[in-house]
Amino acid sequence: RCWPEGARCVCGRLPSLRGEVLPGGVRLLILMHHKEYLSAGNSAKLLLRMMPDHQVELFVFGLCGEMDRLARELAVDPTRNLTLWPGENSVRLDEYLGDGPERGYFGSSPTLKLKQGQCLRVVALDGTYSNAKHMRKALRKRLGEVTPQEVALHPATTSVFRRAQKNYGESANKGASSCDGSTRLARRVSTAEACGLLLIELGASAEVWSNIVRAVLLNNEAL
Repeated sequence: RCWPEGARCVCGRLPSLRGEVLPGGVRLLILMHHKEYLSAGNSAKLLLRMMPDHQVELFVFGLCGEMDRLARELAVDPTRNLTLWPGENSVRLDEYLGDGPERGYFGSSPTLKLKQGQCLRVVALDGTYSNAKHMRKALRKRLGEVTPQEVALHPATTSVFRRAQKNYGESANKGASSCDGSTRLARRVSTAEACGLLLIELGASAEVWSNIVRAVLLNNEAL
């Protein structure tokens, strides 16, 4: 399940997020490029193993019917969808949440307050930067006017992800990323780390972030 390709299996060593405080009503929809599927170096696979099944789901870009399945999921409530992406038209999370009744606070940070039965769906594009751009374009073409609002995160630290560390300097110089992730912040954090940062901003417990980092480091060791 951790796609080791001959490396040591880490499934039994990964921390679980099932007992941690995750923001209720948040569903993480991972749109993974088919070239990442079964890759031992991929980080998003860790979230599939760690998070409760009802809060994370995998969609494989390039597999027949997967974009339609994702579109049906997002059509449940188009007003409460977002995509992690740092484009020119992206907004910060606090801007996305606005000042409405769904906005609360976790410490001094804005967080999400959902009524019973409501759900915020977060699309995370998982692939190299060029592949993520391709998936983003396909998603926008497929969804049209109901394309989710794009939200950018602003991580303050560099990644512990092995592929990010290896290529960070070269990618920064060339202005492109060669590690997996949903955005240009892939040069700084992996998909798993980016999703963890978002969950924290939405009200997850601090242990969620530390356990995701721990899982990425365990996968690094296996590689």
